[in-house]
Amino acid sequence: MPFIKLPPPWNYVAVTGALVGLLILGLAHMTGALGTAMDVTVAGSCLLLCTTAGSLAVGIPFHWLPAPMVAACGLALYYDSRSLQEYSVFVLGAFLTAGWVVQHHFWFLDLRVGFVHLHTVCKLALAALLPALMVPGLVLAHMGRQFVGVLMLVQAELVCVLEEQMFGAHHHEEPGSEIMYPAYLVIATSVAGVAACQALHAIWALPRWANWVVSTLYVAKLSMLVVPEAYLVLPTALLLLTAGAPVYMYQAEAGKRRVRIRPAQGLAHVLATLIAVALARFAVFDVVQWTVLGRPHEGVLLGVLVMVAAAALMPLVVTCYSHNQVKLS
Repeated sequence: MPFIKLPPPWNYVAVTGALVGLLILGLAHMTGALGTAMDVTVAGSCLLLCTTAGSLAVGIPFHWLPAPMVAACGLALYYDSRSLQEYSVFVLGAFLTAGWVVQHHFWFLDLRVGFVHLHTVCKLALAALLPALMVPGLVLAHMGRQFVGVLMLVQAELVCVLEEQMFGAHHHEEPGSEIMYPAYLVIATSVAGVAACQALHAIWALPRWANWVVSTLYVAKLSMLVVPEAYLVLPTALLLLTAGAPVYMYQAEAGKRRVRIRPAQGLAHVLATLIAVALARFAVFDVVQWTVLGRPHEGVLLGVLVMVAAAALMPLVVTCYSHNQVKLS
């Protein structure tokens, strides 16, 4: 099924006009000419025309055409006023347009991706798109710092679930089947997610807890590349979060190098880490079995599990108890 619906030569005219117009607007914004050399009203009209041409090219019907046009108008108004009301108009129009594209091109397919139906994948993709549309406006308006953190967390969780299902689906099919979601996309989204968190945290647009949790989720997402059919993302994220909690939760007081915590806090971190290791034991066993290309002895599995627990407790020891030296007589 072709994605460009207009007949030639109008398909070339519409696509070329939309791309060239958007390129000009992007260059004008990057060079600072938008709003000075180029009037914002003219730029908004150009954006509306480009959006209309692109929408017609991909086959959006006339009764649904107001959705992308409203999105373009809302974005143009927001660029001039920085009002969240105008930006909410853009979010609504863009989300409705994306909903039509997904419904028109994918919803009619009756197939399963891994263990989930394609309808579920479409719903997850649309749910992950909504925070992606909302966050830029909130950041530029310098509003809702904690809300931005919640949105980034929700999106990271949805991306983890969506990518794990799509990437693992190929490994449940017959050998030689077409790869639906390549590994480089998993790496690219993880790198982009961590970079976005660091950039937003650097400008105080993302709270510290969200930077830690969301970055950890994107790093944990890379574990699906090791044994895709084992679904390692959740246990890996649980281990990384519990292991890294002392590093992000405690900081030394001003003028002191040591981090002091109460014994009950240390015990709570140890218990949480051991529980996380216990919950992730099957994931650890899958990785060991994949490494040795066979089923290892129970003693080997137990030893590896103890090593994982020790490694997970190492950040707590280094951060909070490195000054406690035991002298052997």
